[in-house]
Formats: sequence, structure tokens, C-alpha cells
Amino acid sequence: MDDIRKITLACVLVAVVWFSAGADDYVQRRSEKGWVFHMFCKKMPSAVSKQKPGAVEYDYTYVEGPDSVSLLMTIELPAAYKPVRAEFRACGAVDAYESGLIYADSKGKGYKCRIKTSFPFDDWVRMYSCSDPFRLSLVFDGGSGYVSYVFGFAGRQWEKHRSEVSRFQQTIKYNTGK
Repeated sequence: MDDIRKITLACVLVAVVWFSAGADDYVQRRSEKGWVFHMFCKKMPSAVSKQKPGAVEYDYTYVEGPDSVSLLMTIELPAAYKPVRAEFRACGAVDAYESGLIYADSKGKGYKCRIKTSFPFDDWVRMYSCSDPFRLSLVFDGGSGYVSYVFGFAGRQWEKHRSEVSRFQQTIKYNTGK
């Protein structure tokens, strides 16, 4: 098969995957580490009124080989803080996972940062199994102490988001035999 046909076929396949995902906003593919699933970018609002930043953008990636989920977040911060951990308060428990900086870029009077936190698939499922929304606290080393920002959904937002992620998790379970 010549290169033009390969490129055309690849574009068609990407379009089919994209449109078949529909409102779920995810893609899946096989890799050397097994199935890889990626849920496209979403926004989680601040759980504290008048908190700056007012939201965190995030996406999830599940990799079958290590059976882990990566939460990739983009946040605008007033200073170049070093990420320390992400804390999830869900179902009456608090789980903390180490966070790392992917990059920081100067933006206006602050910094736009991309952060990565990974955790086991089963912990992720539990976060979304609760009827009450979880709270995400991002903890940073501010140099002279820790700085944290709290995010989370409320009411109908939580129900809609929980339903989308739960369907995504079921798709992962179905395809991986979990």
C-alpha cells in the first residue's frame, strides 16, 4: 500500500473513532502495553468561592499494562509552585498521590502548569462510585510552606460528570476483561 493510501486510511480511522466516541469524548487503541484509553479534556470548577484559579482543566489516560490511570491537569498559578501531591476526598476517605510537573510556562503575571498524578484503576473507580462528589486538593510547595487549591463538582454537574466517567470506566472494563 502506498503512503497516500496509508495516510488516508489513518485519517479515516481517526475520524471513525472520534465520531463513534460521540458525547463520551474518548479514544481507545492498542499499544505494546495493552489497551490505552484517553478521555479528552474537561474542566473541574473551584470548590472554594473566589479561589484563583477558578478551575482546573484535566484529562484521564488509562494504560492496561500497569493498570493505572494518569490524571493530567493544566492549571494557572500565581507563582512557579512545585506540585507535591493530589488529595482525593471521596466516600469518607482521603487518598493522596504524588504529583509531578510536566512543564511550566510563563503566562501574564503567573504560570500555566501541566501536572501529572497517577493512581490505581480501582481507586479511580471508587472515586466515582460515591453518590457525593469527591474533592480534589492540589498541594504545592510554595517555597516557605504549602499552598493548596480545592476543586470539585456540585449537584447536577457531578451527576452528569459521574455518569460520563462511569460509562468510560465500563468501556475500559469491558475491553480489558476487568
